[in-house]
Amino acid sequence: MVDRLIRTRAFTLLELLVVIAIIVIVTALTLMAYRGVASDVRMSAAIQDVASVLEEARARAIRDGRATVVAFRSQRTSGGEDYVEAIVGQASGETFLWDNRWGQTECGQASGETNPPYPRYPSTRFIPVGGLEPREMPQDIGFAVPALQFGDDEMYLATAPVGVSGQAPGIIPALMFGPDGEPVSYDQETDSSFIFMDFDGDGGQRMKECNACNHDEPSSFGGPDSCPPGRRDGFQPGYAPSAGCYLLNARNPETGIIDGDDVIFNEDIPMCQFNNGDEPFLVLSTTFMMFDERGAREEYLSGNWTDDKLGAAIRGKEINEFIRDNGMRIRLNRYTGVSQRD
Repeated sequence: MVDRLIRTRAFTLLELLVVIAIIVIVTALTLMAYRGVASDVRMSAAIQDVASVLEEARARAIRDGRATVVAFRSQRTSGGEDYVEAIVGQASGETFLWDNRWGQTECGQASGETNPPYPRYPSTRFIPVGGLEPREMPQDIGFAVPALQFGDDEMYLATAPVGVSGQAPGIIPALMFGPDGEPVSYDQETDSSFIFMDFDGDGGQRMKECNACNHDEPSSFGGPDSCPPGRRDGFQPGYAPSAGCYLLNARNPETGIIDGDDVIFNEDIPMCQFNNGDEPFLVLSTTFMMFDERGAREEYLSGNWTDDKLGAAIRGKEINEFIRDNGMRIRLNRYTGVSQRD
């Protein structure tokens, strides 16, 4: 009788496996739900932070009567944590003609004059507004803007973690307010759509450990270009290097589908952010998208996002897909400049 009771109460191996499988499934579903809730919380916090920064920048633009920009740049801590910070800046009053006809690829080195020469772009230096500390956004939230400057408003250029060895870099998105507080996509005073934020305030444009003067003043007749007098020692003559900056996926000419194997621009203009201190040209827009950077890296194989042309094309295509499916759109009202969530 006792043996019969024991046999009746025991579990078979199949039953144990079924129970374990149920526990695994429930645990996985719980983790997925938790991640979704955590992502929503971070996104909600980011929306509030962004709205506050944009309102402050708009108020400054109206108060000072000067073009004011909010730039979202990626940063990495010494412990390897990634985040994006929002920095408010205003035009410094210094505009120059940016010219990379010499194909600057490394600090102080040129690859030889390109053929044909690149056009000279009017470019304006912005500086951070004094007294306004950078606003750190919630961790793992990325920012992207439509590629209006490149003629494609259905494709996005996005931030990316900096200092990640072997991965394609991202850009620094930005939104600008004119002196009347209305959103603009270029500096109306100088008619310049190429602007950079001089984050460290040293007067030059820093890219990939290189401080470039961005001026083209020969020291003597027929002599090499030199930095203008009064500039800090160690500045390199000429313009900021940009090697390895690949932007904007190509599209299939018949279907319009984004090509994950090719990009349109192998940019000679410094538009990518490689390191914490880089000061590339900002990518301006009056609307932008916020997305879960961590979620994108979990959904796709980010190991394919290598720092070459193909890796940049793959990342661009996949980030665009993720943003269209999961991104949160924020736009500036065309007339008032007030931020609105679509």
